[in-house]
Amino acid sequence: MKRLILLLPLLLLAALGLKTDNPAAVKEGPLRILFLGHDSEHHNSNEYFPMLAKAMGREGIYFDYHTNVEEALGDYDYLSRFDGVLLYANHDRITPKQFENLTRFVEEGGGFIPLHCASACFGNEPKFTQLVGGKFAHHQGKEFTTTVIKPDHPAMKDVKEFKAWDETYVHSNQTDDRTILMVRK
Repeated sequence: MKRLILLLPLLLLAALGLKTDNPAAVKEGPLRILFLGHDSEHHNSNEYFPMLAKAMGREGIYFDYHTNVEEALGDYDYLSRFDGVLLYANHDRITPKQFENLTRFVEEGGGFIPLHCASACFGNEPKFTQLVGGKFAHHQGKEFTTTVIKPDHPAMKDVKEFKAWDETYVHSNQTDDRTILMVRK
């Protein structure tokens, strides 16, 4: 979890303003993130949220935490108050209105940060795969090393290659419009 916390500020900045290679595009001031988790001990967002909120709060990144998809994505006016949506959960379904709100949020410049298990969410909405960039196919746990692919990208400033153990996710239906910054070996 420590590595995740260290890399999250970079991921958040990448998702929230570095849609181009222009570092001036980064939003000034604190960031407000809607964290959509779930009530499950598998991928335990209830446990990780407080750790993440404490660490990121020091960086001026503040979270509102939800475990209910309707509360998080059902009202566009509420959703539009945030700079980004972080999804770390196992939710099977999303309604057309919720997906419309999330898509509109992203199209209007909001950041979307799908972490880890998020690529397996919302299997009832095929277009969700396009938003994430791929769909969860399978995983296994193993130790891996990383290689930085785009060291000059602003989101990779000061990011060092590392070795870690995690569930290494493999994805299907990957989109062509992804920017790959780092890979695992």
